[in-house]
Amino acid sequence: IAALTGAGIKRNRLVLDPGMGFFLGAAPETSLSVLARFDELRLRFDLPVLLSVSRKSFLRALTGRGPGDVGAATLAAELAAA
Repeated sequence: IAALTGAGIKRNRLVLDPGMGFFLGAAPETSLSVLARFDELRLRFDLPVLLSVSRKSFLRALTGRGPGDVGAATLAAELAAA
């Protein structure tokens, strides 16, 4: 954040993206851990946090379903972070 604001990007233009899914690692527990601490990210950095979980690999791993069949899991993850 300091590097970005130091480069002239205004803080109100920043959004955190924790990179849910495979980007965080192959274990779905890693994404669940980030999801469980979503409020902590918001409070710690005082910035909006992007939640992009639609059809992510960690949801498919947890449910055993394909990308087109994890709508309910996507909704549950979104509500958990709200």
